[in-house]
Amino acid sequence: TRVLLSDDVPGEPVISEALPLLKLAAPQSIDAQARLARLLIEHPGLDAEADPLAMLKSAAENGSAEGAVFLGRIYLEGQLVPAEPATAEQWLNRATQTQPSAHFYLGRLRERGYDGRSDPQRALQHYLQAARGGYARADLAIAQMLSKNRGARIDLVTAYAFARLAERNGVVGSVELLAQLRTQMDNPQFKRGAELAQ
Repeated sequence: TRVLLSDDVPGEPVISEALPLLKLAAPQSIDAQARLARLLIEHPGLDAEADPLAMLKSAAENGSAEGAVFLGRIYLEGQLVPAEPATAEQWLNRATQTQPSAHFYLGRLRERGYDGRSDPQRALQHYLQAARGGYARADLAIAQMLSKNRGARIDLVTAYAFARLAERNGVVGSVELLAQLRTQMDNPQFKRGAELAQ
């Protein structure tokens, strides 16, 4: 079911196939419970009688790292509950050992200063951790930071390399960023960026 729903696997979610599988697996698996809760939160019309937020909290409290990440996102974005950056950070920190996406959202929290304290250097460190763990959206976040001086020194060569990695993994926005970077780079920079991406 992870492949059918995951935002770190390219392609559209296959909800019609994922829903019955998750309902079967949820009683035996806290991760399936967390995925089912997420599906019901993102598509509330699927089961009007369910309480997906309670289901998600239960999964996260019982050790689901996937559940902790999604719960952290909910508190970060103020979805279904009031935004609470400190609570979001606590849930995301629980998942950093096994979920690279937790580092991505911690990076977003630090970069955008949701808690009133923007810290671009820590944001970049979290994005790098997420990218090293294979979370492709982090590659684009790094490229954006390095190309637009969002608290990091502009480095078009490295930004191009990370944007190329994001493009290879189908991350939305990477093609546009690559085109923009190409207009800012001279030929030697472009060559170094392409070599670094390899």
